[in-house]
Amino acid sequence: MANFRIIPRLEIKSKSLIKGMRMEGLKKFDNLFKRIDNYQKDNADEFFYDDIVASLYSREIDFNFVKRIANLINIPLTVGGGVRALKDIEKLFNVGADKISINSALFNRPKLLEQASIRFGSQSILIQAQTKKINNQYYVFYNSGREYSQILLNDWIKRTIDLGVGEIAIISIDFDGMTNGVDIQLLNYADLYNVSFLYGGGVVNKEDINILKKFNFQGALISAALHKNFTTVKKLKK
Repeated sequence: MANFRIIPRLEIKSKSLIKGMRMEGLKKFDNLFKRIDNYQKDNADEFFYDDIVASLYSREIDFNFVKRIANLINIPLTVGGGVRALKDIEKLFNVGADKISINSALFNRPKLLEQASIRFGSQSILIQAQTKKINNQYYVFYNSGREYSQILLNDWIKRTIDLGVGEIAIISIDFDGMTNGVDIQLLNYADLYNVSFLYGGGVVNKEDINILKKFNFQGALISAALHKNFTTVKKLKK
C-alpha cells in the first residue's frame, strides 16, 4: 500500500500543542511551529489539526489560528474541533483547510454530515470515531472522550457511511498517548467497509505501521510518539 499516509496529529488547546494519556492529564509541548516545520521537512503526508476543547467548552473555532498554520504548510490540512454548522466548514475551507473533521456535533445533528457531504463533497469530510471497549464491545464517545454515546462503534460507522462520510478516523481512547502499540482488536473495521480508514492510538514504530497496512488502513494519526521524540516521520516513512 504505497499511499499509506503518516499524519502528525496536532491536538491544540488555547493555541498550545498538548497531549494526554487516554485523553486525560494533558501535557503541554513547546515549539508548535518548529515542530510543524520539522514534521513537514520529514515529508509528513498531511497534518491533522484538532482543537480538543472547542466542542467540550462550546468555544468558537479560532479561524485566524487555523489560517496561520495553513499558511505555514504545503501539504493537506485536516481541521477538527468545534465544527457545528455548514458555515463553520465553509469558513475553514476559506482559511486553508483541505478536509474537515466532525465528531461531537453529529450526536445532536447527524444530518450535518449528510448536508456537508452533499455541499462540499464526501471526499472532504471526515469523522472521528473516538472509541473505548466496554464489556468487550467498542462504543463511541465524543467531547474528547468524555461523553459516552452508548452507540456501538460498528453501528456508528454504518450510520455515518449512510450519511455520506468520505473517511473515518478511528481513535482508540484506551491506547491514546500510551505509545505501546496499536489496539489489534480494533483493526478489523477497515476491512469491512468501502471507505478510507485512519487509525490513531499508540502508534510508535514501523511495526505498528505495517500492522495497520495489513488491516487495510490508509494512514496513521501520530502524536505522542513524535512529540516525545520516540520516533520521527522520516523513520516511519522508511
